[in-house]
Amino acid sequence: MTRSLSDAFRFAAILSAAQLRMFINQTLRSREPMRLVLLVLGGLFVLFLWIQELAGTLLAAEASRRFPSRFGHIASHDVLQIVGVALVAYAVLLMFSSALFSLNALLLNPDLDLLLVTPWRVDTVLAARMLNQILRMVLLSLLFVLPLLCGLGIILHQPLVPLALIVLLAVFPVMFVIAASVMVLAIVRFIPPSRAREAMAAVGIVFAVVINLANFLLNPAFSSRPPGLRPGIPNLPLGTTPWLPFGWAGRAVTGVLSGDPWATLGWGGLVVGVTLLVLVLGTRLSGVLYLSGWAQGAWGAPRPARALPSAASDRTPRRRSPVVALVLKDWRVRRRDVAQLTGLAMPFGFFLLVLALNGPRLMSSLEPLGSGPLKALTGIVPVLLILLSLTTALGLSAVSLEGRAIWVYASSPNSMRSLLEAKCWAAALPTIAVSLVMGTALQVAIRPDLPWAVGAVTLLLVLSGALACVMVGLGGIVGRFDWTDARRMVHPVGGLVALLVQFGLIVAVAGLVLLPLLLASIFHQSLLGLFLAGVLAASLAAVVTAIVVLVLAEQRLRRLEI
Repeated sequence: MTRSLSDAFRFAAILSAAQLRMFINQTLRSREPMRLVLLVLGGLFVLFLWIQELAGTLLAAEASRRFPSRFGHIASHDVLQIVGVALVAYAVLLMFSSALFSLNALLLNPDLDLLLVTPWRVDTVLAARMLNQILRMVLLSLLFVLPLLCGLGIILHQPLVPLALIVLLAVFPVMFVIAASVMVLAIVRFIPPSRAREAMAAVGIVFAVVINLANFLLNPAFSSRPPGLRPGIPNLPLGTTPWLPFGWAGRAVTGVLSGDPWATLGWGGLVVGVTLLVLVLGTRLSGVLYLSGWAQGAWGAPRPARALPSAASDRTPRRRSPVVALVLKDWRVRRRDVAQLTGLAMPFGFFLLVLALNGPRLMSSLEPLGSGPLKALTGIVPVLLILLSLTTALGLSAVSLEGRAIWVYASSPNSMRSLLEAKCWAAALPTIAVSLVMGTALQVAIRPDLPWAVGAVTLLLVLSGALACVMVGLGGIVGRFDWTDARRMVHPVGGLVALLVQFGLIVAVAGLVLLPLLLASIFHQSLLGLFLAGVLAASLAAVVTAIVVLVLAEQRLRRLEI
């Protein structure tokens, strides 16, 4: 057993060294300017984050020392409560991220199959993957909390405090990562291989729902408190109980911060001992579960093949135009992708959740705006936020959705303009329909005057169609057609560029609409006429932006024509 564990640590070191070498080859040694620029920008961002976090920690400590009457004294029980809440949140993050990592490794990523060919034991390979994942998560956590730990050491004048906290931070994730990995190994045999992406999407949706529910239940901004009552620390008995790892680690951290070595050694030793036990048993159990045959097939009997229609038919097949055929094909592909459908439905679910919990308060906050254009324009803001994700999901990957079949289309008599036209219709029609329904419903709910509501909804419809077409054009510019995994259809930089273009277009449209209202209030002109002129100017700006982006995309796609 000891030898198997030592082999797992050795193999994990080999995997970590290989991944570090791959990272260096893809960044420093790639000789690609964009990757080097992104690496430098990422380093500067981390440095800025560290300086800001360290300065904030030191300033908070100095303010607490100089003004004790204002900030008060934090008791050890409060420290334990704060640490318990943080550890519970960290454990939830560990469980969901480990589940996603394990599902990806078992169902989508062929790297695990290649590693299992090596002359290492199966449980050694799986344990090494777990240890490698724990190492990456600990390094990622330290990337954000290392300045805070160093600041605590400076404040307490104890240089061993950061080291002790880093050890606890490195040991605490082990049991949760292994528990999630073993759980996934136990249930993965019931997931059909063709539904791997849907399973990962379901885990992501559950994680997002848990995070948002916790935010609504624990965040003082969303809770109704009596006026004048200061929000306190959320009380989670799960994080402070002495019968669970959260309480053990929390008491060890409290002992480190209070300078109690016996509490640190006692509770910290308990965490380390249970972690080693879970590591040994988890690696053994994971090997047994893997060898028990999770890849033997999906649960249940295979579905019988559907009978093909007879080739002999007296009816003449109906011919469709290429644009209509492409639109119907895209909708059929999107409809069959359950993972993407659930991802598209998530913003609507969160919007309904916010509306259910804070609807009356939000409606009452709009009353001071009256029934004029500001109230109507404010009513379309939530729809615009949903359109950001909807147009990105439908438009940015629309052209890349063809994959390698783009070469078949490029050799056909059809033009790339027809392809872009079909993609624009396929992405714009759903977004316009969603905008019409949600925009009309919100205008009816907030009840501005009819001319302002009609103008706001018209602007929303034009902007939604233009945003969808802009995303289609950007997808044609930065798209990939040799992808083997649907998650790699679009270049990573394309998502950032799309986000910047979306925000830039929305800001420009908002400026063109609000500027006439400002001029009308200054020069005492007709408010309705200038409002309609602003809506017209903003709509024209959105349409012109979409046309320019589509022309650039057509020029890029024409290079593929044969």
